[in-house]
Amino acid sequence: MSCVVCSGLCFSVSSALLKYIGPALPVTEIILARSVISMTCAVVLSFARPAGAPPLFGRREQYGILLIRGILGATSQIAVYLAVLALPLADSTSILFLAPALTAALAWLVLGEPAGQHTLVGCTTCLLGVFIVAQPPFLVGMLTGRPVPWTRERLLGVGAALAGAFLTAGAYVVIRHVGKQTVPLTMSAWFFSVSFFTILPAVALSFPGPLLLPSPLQALTLVGIALTSFLAQLLMGRGLQLMPAAKCANVNLMQVVYASLLGLAFFDEAISWLQVLGAVFLAVGILEVNRQKISLLNVAASEGHAAIHDPEGQHLLGATSDQDEDGLPSKVVEGVHSLLLPLKHEPHSGQQGSPLH
Repeated sequence: MSCVVCSGLCFSVSSALLKYIGPALPVTEIILARSVISMTCAVVLSFARPAGAPPLFGRREQYGILLIRGILGATSQIAVYLAVLALPLADSTSILFLAPALTAALAWLVLGEPAGQHTLVGCTTCLLGVFIVAQPPFLVGMLTGRPVPWTRERLLGVGAALAGAFLTAGAYVVIRHVGKQTVPLTMSAWFFSVSFFTILPAVALSFPGPLLLPSPLQALTLVGIALTSFLAQLLMGRGLQLMPAAKCANVNLMQVVYASLLGLAFFDEAISWLQVLGAVFLAVGILEVNRQKISLLNVAASEGHAAIHDPEGQHLLGATSDQDEDGLPSKVVEGVHSLLLPLKHEPHSGQQGSPLH
């Protein structure tokens, strides 16, 4: 879960940097710069791969599913930007964060991942928290008797937001299907490569505007967007390998809390009591979807077990003696290598490697 939490923080920082630079540069230029810089990072990092690591773009038999992951990720990115441009930020955020519920449904239908009572209750609680935090104007309008008019621009924005939520859920499920057969670096390389080629036609047509020469500060901001996005993709890829897709998407809702705090710190956006209440709902929901795992930890600790595994084959309690004796530098190196090497494949009931159907 720590991978997903850290990934959400990186995504939120990237969004804050995007909000800062957005009015100054065309969206297509930002996406292009992010794709080029992130892909460069992937190539550089590929040279640090330990022995036994797969090629940067994976094995030939995986190209099809990895291309689908890249297309879903790139198109969802475009849909998200269109939604943000056409709708109030609160509305677009609320609709886009329908993705966890959609992910749970898709993972159940396509991968056969169980959606138990704790997951369903947790997802519902988190979605309620998202709506409380975002305070979408269309709901406020309904409650106050002043509904928001459905203009053509708003209809386009809602459609783009819904498309973004569906595409994001699809990307999560595809990553989960790929599972432990590949590495986060490979999935990120496909995402940024497809994103680059997807945005090229818009750049060539100068849509929505021609490329501009960024100032030194703007260039530094673009680098920050790319680096945080690249790290977020790596961590999210690993998180989806270690957690069921529905739980991973649900924990990722913490981005709403991160965004509120960053808005307060850097954009003078006040935090209301409703946002605090929504954050509480989010925290409760995240604890609920992980309730079974927490129970396993408590039982194992009370019975003195040295180690215990969850259904995904992860160590939940206790590490090997070699891990305990390692110092911090070796743990950092081990963590980096873990993003460059595939996980050991341990099949289980409802394994994510099952065929898509």
